[in-house]
Amino acid sequence: MSARARNVTLIAAAALLALAILLSLDIARNDPLADLAKQINAYGYDFTAEDFYVLGGAQDTSIAALLGEQGADLADAIAASKACGFPSDVNAAGDITALLANADEGVVTIYLRDGTIELCFLQGANGEALPLK
Repeated sequence: MSARARNVTLIAAAALLALAILLSLDIARNDPLADLAKQINAYGYDFTAEDFYVLGGAQDTSIAALLGEQGADLADAIAASKACGFPSDVNAAGDITALLANADEGVVTIYLRDGTIELCFLQGANGEALPLK
């Protein structure tokens, strides 16, 4: 390989590496789960975007309809969520996404409606719904 070809190859590799770094930074800055982590961390947690597990979701439904299929009693979850200041309107329809995150005290359970937190509570060791820290 000639010196010129080697230099062109090195310059191309450096440009690709720089582009990959810029894209990685842009993705990290615009990650919607990073904003979610900031909101939950306001309650004393230390989550990053990678700590959230997206359980699933459904479009044009409500949290109550989604969980009603499982026969879930939402009264304690609603009370715990409202105690933290979340809207907790489980009958409001929209695009619902369920997320989980492990915490020392249990599992933080989050339901987003149209991308914003609607219902959020801590599931304790015995499955009880508790307010966040």
